[in-house]
Amino acid sequence: MGVRAGEWDYFFLDKEMRIYSEVEHGTSVKLIIPRGIAEGQDELPVLKSIKATGNGEVILLVEDEANLLAIVTDMLETFGYRVITAPSGVEALELVRNGAVFDLLLTDIVMPGGLDGFQLAAKLRDLQHDQPVVYMSGYSGFHETEMGEVIAPMVLKPCNPGVLAETIKEQLAASVSPDG
Repeated sequence: MGVRAGEWDYFFLDKEMRIYSEVEHGTSVKLIIPRGIAEGQDELPVLKSIKATGNGEVILLVEDEANLLAIVTDMLETFGYRVITAPSGVEALELVRNGAVFDLLLTDIVMPGGLDGFQLAAKLRDLQHDQPVVYMSGYSGFHETEMGEVIAPMVLKPCNPGVLAETIKEQLAASVSPDG
């Protein structure tokens, strides 16, 4: 029996199950179920504001899913960052070779086109030293040993806005040299 790649969503009344599978990368299963509340009561929405964490730093965002690219771009701009986008590792590399300058690379790992996020980070590190990196993935199974030359934090897609904001803020702060 062969392995079939793809994405499936199953809905069961007030529950949801998402399955995403890709050959040679594994399968992710996400279960979304409501939390328990007292009988007869409505669950109140949880509102959490996220303060702007950026000061106009430039984020190079690389994501092959157009909808997710747009959503994350909006999110980053809300956080106070400027955003350069690329739909593939190859196109991101070309942007940088043509003079694009950035302060942090935020990249998906599994992308079509022959250049994954780990490879992209290594190639960009060769061109522009010391830019911090944050990886994004729908797969939780990646380990540091698979990251190659550039070990960096990874956020799980879909990204919690607070986690993404904090991770980027920490990586940018860590990259600032003590010399100023």
